[in-house]
Amino acid sequence: FGGAAGTAAAVGVAALAVGLKEVVSAAAGFEQQMDRVKAVTKANKTEMRQMGDAARELGKKTGLGATTAASALEALAKGGLTTKQIIDGGLAGALALAQAGSMDVAAAAEATANALNLFGLEGKQATHVADALAAAANDTTADVSDFALALTQGGSAAKIAGLSFD
Repeated sequence: FGGAAGTAAAVGVAALAVGLKEVVSAAAGFEQQMDRVKAVTKANKTEMRQMGDAARELGKKTGLGATTAASALEALAKGGLTTKQIIDGGLAGALALAQAGSMDVAAAAEATANALNLFGLEGKQATHVADALAAAANDTTADVSDFALALTQGGSAAKIAGLSFD
């Protein structure tokens, strides 16, 4: 019996070590991604904390994970959104679009940033952008990525012609 108990204890310790390694690895990946966000945004400490909190919260809420949500932060910033726009709804909208359109998070973030920038929308309107693109896709045979591409290709002309996002 002593040998079986010892073996069971060793297996338990090994499983705990593997689990701990995965947690540490995930945390390190998130921190590396947030370092990239800081490099792109030049955000101050308060803004970085707010963006990190948002990425953790929305990553958990959406099931995409904090690191994936943080990669959307980077893509939104590269797309020209300010940290305020990102915090005020840009991230939530990009993640919603990614899920609604079964899109890559980076592509959804680019589409969100493009729409907000083209039409001078605020970050809090990002979820509306996601909802509108998803609704348009649901009403047609096109998918969300098709509408995002159309927005990229024709959005400037629509803006010049005086059209709004809606």
